[in-house]
Amino acid sequence: MKPNDVAVWTADSLARVFPFTPPPNRPVSQSAAEVKMCAAAGEYESGQIALRPRRELSEVTAKVVGILPDEVQVELFWALPVMAEEYPCPDPLVPAGAITLRADTTHVLWVRAHVGRRTKPGQVEATVRVTSQGQTVAEVPLCLTVWDFQLPEHFSIGLNYRLNPIRLAEQFGVELWSDEFFALTRQAAADLAAHGQDCITVHGACHAYEGSMIRWQFDLVGRLSLDFTVFDRWVATFREVGIEERMEVSSLYSAHRPDAVRLEIWDKRSAELHTEEVAVGSDRYESLMIDFLEQLRAHLEQIGWDGDCLIKVAHEPGAEEMSAWVSAARLVRDRNIALLLTDDFVLPEPELRAMCDVWVMNAWYFDDGFLAERQTAGDEVQIYHPADCSSPNASLHNTLLEVRLIPWLNWSKGLDGLVRQGYCDWHTDPWQDPQCGTALAPASSYLIYPDREHRGLISSIRWEVLRDGIEDYEYLCLASDWLDDKRLQRHPRAQELRAALNEAIERVVIGDRLTNDPAVLRSARQALAKAIVELSALVEPEV
Repeated sequence: MKPNDVAVWTADSLARVFPFTPPPNRPVSQSAAEVKMCAAAGEYESGQIALRPRRELSEVTAKVVGILPDEVQVELFWALPVMAEEYPCPDPLVPAGAITLRADTTHVLWVRAHVGRRTKPGQVEATVRVTSQGQTVAEVPLCLTVWDFQLPEHFSIGLNYRLNPIRLAEQFGVELWSDEFFALTRQAAADLAAHGQDCITVHGACHAYEGSMIRWQFDLVGRLSLDFTVFDRWVATFREVGIEERMEVSSLYSAHRPDAVRLEIWDKRSAELHTEEVAVGSDRYESLMIDFLEQLRAHLEQIGWDGDCLIKVAHEPGAEEMSAWVSAARLVRDRNIALLLTDDFVLPEPELRAMCDVWVMNAWYFDDGFLAERQTAGDEVQIYHPADCSSPNASLHNTLLEVRLIPWLNWSKGLDGLVRQGYCDWHTDPWQDPQCGTALAPASSYLIYPDREHRGLISSIRWEVLRDGIEDYEYLCLASDWLDDKRLQRHPRAQELRAALNEAIERVVIGDRLTNDPAVLRSARQALAKAIVELSALVEPEV
């Protein structure tokens, strides 16, 4: 193969590289600038390589050559383009098996490094080799700098990206709650855990979607009893991958129908499914819901659950629903049942201030005054990014820098967590229809893709970049913790670093303003890493 047959270059992981992206203005050759990455122990980091052949190349594969430390794993993926309405945009990441590279088209090879927790600090070097029919197409050096500190095993930022079981079953054509379904669920749970998820979402009483995980039934004497078989398997699946800090059970009524709930209850006496319409706030409603809540609490004790259990009362309740919401919430609050109350609020109403434990504020209607009030009161406040929220969000229309800066915005506002409905809300085939049959921005309702052929799940560039932002949040936490350390309060160098870091962070995000320059983010992240290393060295080990 001639040296000028393929243009090869590297790009920042925050740059969108499209099939029509031309090579940079430099000589075209088989060699390229190196992929440079910096990461702490326990961190993921990404880079990308672009290849643009002048003629079609078949049987193209890529692999990492060189000796890597046992604790460092480097994986390669082809970033496949999907249609972002009018143009193709690389997003799904498939393992770098053999593919065909089209002529005069730019193809993206995504590089993902995972640095194990025991990795020693220093430089790790290797080479990414790309071949076509066994002949070398390109060799790109890879240099990974490992910082002398470690990210925590459990992240400081709360993450609740809700897994929709109905959509998972539909896309793979499997029966809900079957063994095949739970094999897919475990893959999704492991993927969420690897991105920092700390919450199990459960469909309980009156969820807005089908697929309750707790079966309601009347026993032979007409008493309500709950079958937790599916619930237990669902919860166990998440606990197996390390997600067990908290659980969110929804809902006590449907926000789509605040006046009444429609309950389906299996009646053992008649061996029939009994459907009952119950008015919210009625004696019958309160009797059934109190029974449900008490049995749920007792069952959590039985299975040894020692994390928080949140009851999500409805979903995005509006002002017209306040009486229904308060009526349902009081079933928990007035009886002192050991469960916490939460919801995704569009516009939080004043009468709810004594009722809610974990506030989830809608990004569309964010109220800084209400946030400050709740923080002063000591409440936990998270932010919910609905699929139709324009910016910042994680659709194909958003820049990758916007995606990465979502956790930075959380840090700037002092928010405790991120909530999102769209982890896998595929209403149609996302490969063919990225808008999934909606009027939403492409890919705004999901972060992963179904791999039906291999019965698996495929990550996306957006999902990888968001994890990088979540890890940036941990850099911010670690630097802040060191600066607040009592042993460094009077140290002049610590004060210098505090001022420098504040300046660097404010160039990235201040208030609602986000930088549009990836170099500003890179500079701030580097400053944070160096400060963490230096601050930790200033504290002499205790004898």
